[in-house]
Amino acid sequence: MTRTSNAISIGHSSAVPGAVPGKNARPTPRRWVRRAVARVCQQLGFELVPTWRASTLEQCRHLHTLLDQLEIDTVLDVGANVGGFWNLLRTYVGYGGRIISFEPVQDAFEALRAATRGDAAWSGWRVALSDNDGELSINVAQRSTMSSFLQRDESMLRSSGYDHLLNVTRVLRTELVMARTLDSLSADLFDHAQAPRIFLKVDTQGYDLKVITGATRLLPHVLAIQIELSIKPLYEGAPAYAAVLEHLTGLGFDITGVFPVRRDELWRVLNFDCVLINSHHPSVQRLAAGTVRGRTPEQRIY
Repeated sequence: MTRTSNAISIGHSSAVPGAVPGKNARPTPRRWVRRAVARVCQQLGFELVPTWRASTLEQCRHLHTLLDQLEIDTVLDVGANVGGFWNLLRTYVGYGGRIISFEPVQDAFEALRAATRGDAAWSGWRVALSDNDGELSINVAQRSTMSSFLQRDESMLRSSGYDHLLNVTRVLRTELVMARTLDSLSADLFDHAQAPRIFLKVDTQGYDLKVITGATRLLPHVLAIQIELSIKPLYEGAPAYAAVLEHLTGLGFDITGVFPVRRDELWRVLNFDCVLINSHHPSVQRLAAGTVRGRTPEQRIY
């Protein structure tokens, strides 16, 4: 990732998908044009970003800055699916530290493990995160990212005009999976004597508050969180997004960024990623004291 005076380049590449370096590398006319335009933009202090990356550009820039300033060395990727967040961090955010992924669905976990093969800083657990240890039955959906421990709220989807989500949330099968709390796994994951600097990402389709509840002892060590929230819960029994935010802010986490994930035909936001920083963490307080204008080291940020 390169920085210019006006932008950050987020992993743009003109390489042919699947090409091997040194093979099939003869530039096509389209690639020559793309490179020429990119060079002109760079000379003018701008970075050329593909249209398909524009929707997540600001989020990637935000995460790059946040993870860098907080000196994050460990990312917990809860609800990893086939590795989308891992790819975002490695390819577009520029994060090279430790990533620990959690994914309970068997075929999704196998795809995740294949995607991350060769990444020495990655490790994965085929386990669900919850508020209690035990076993849970997960509904594996048509679109694997929509798999959930909760049942979809079909009446809400229909009444809100979200019929297009009925197909992707259709349950194909159920799987009985092991569930653990982050607190019970903590001793296996970390040596707390070394004070890991943790970023927690949670995306579990309506089950996120359960994950947070099961991490009560770990959360003081977490410097920041990214959590996906739905404006209208898609699943029966899922907490409202406002309730989740109220819980997190009550624990000392403050919002640093909000990024829409999906919209409907009328551009109404269906769900969004919310990034929050732990204002109670001593490292965050020291950072605020040194960077916020007018603040002295003796002052706290809460």
